[in-house]
Amino acid sequence: MAIVNFTTMANFDGSTIIVPSISMANVPQLAVDLLIHTLKLEKVGSLDDKYLYPFSAPFDRMPEENPKLGISSAVEIYYSKELQVTAIQQRSPILPGFTEHYVNETIAPFLSQHKFRNVWILDSVDAGMSEGLPSGTMKVFSNSEMLRVSLESLNIGGGNKLPDPTNVCHSLYACKLVAKLISPGARNFELGTIVTYIYEGDNFNEAEKLSDKVAEICEWKIESWKRPVSWSGVYGDREVPTAMEEGLYG
Repeated sequence: MAIVNFTTMANFDGSTIIVPSISMANVPQLAVDLLIHTLKLEKVGSLDDKYLYPFSAPFDRMPEENPKLGISSAVEIYYSKELQVTAIQQRSPILPGFTEHYVNETIAPFLSQHKFRNVWILDSVDAGMSEGLPSGTMKVFSNSEMLRVSLESLNIGGGNKLPDPTNVCHSLYACKLVAKLISPGARNFELGTIVTYIYEGDNFNEAEKLSDKVAEICEWKIESWKRPVSWSGVYGDREVPTAMEEGLYG
């Protein structure tokens, strides 16, 4: 079973699910953070994390909220019955060499076990490896045929042949997941990906733009995105020291 723990028996049937890839600068996960806290999605379950690095942390929250009891795990399910939206949040990387196992044994089975209306995979790719695509470019692949075409350059099923680095359309994780989901009989939902092409650095703005695109597609009216307290430490929790005041290494 993909789900290893439920806090409540949510009915995901008919909802749209957002799945972050494990990719460039963690932008998809940051975007899901914004969705969780802005839309007030409720944690309803956890998935098997045996193919991920061990992880536990306090529950994330908004700065004005009191700390919550409990522990966050590596990969969790969030849901809103009112909005009919489900989200997977993954906070730990996949162990090297286990991407396909994780896709085939954890994520794809969960998606296939429920009658989701739409599955949107959020992805991020290095703009420097994509010829002619400046940072900030975003592409939406909204059906399986477009996805199939976009994956041809990545040689899914092509043995050990490496992809052309100037024609990258998806991260490895997204490629594996899409390839699994477009196989015959693997799905009963509409499938799409949203890919943002970026450079790694301070990527909060890119995460908000990716969330904007999700909101546009799902027809949500969002005035502003709410950033949880965990974002305060993403790039360190202190200002960079200066050699004159604090020494070269602070």
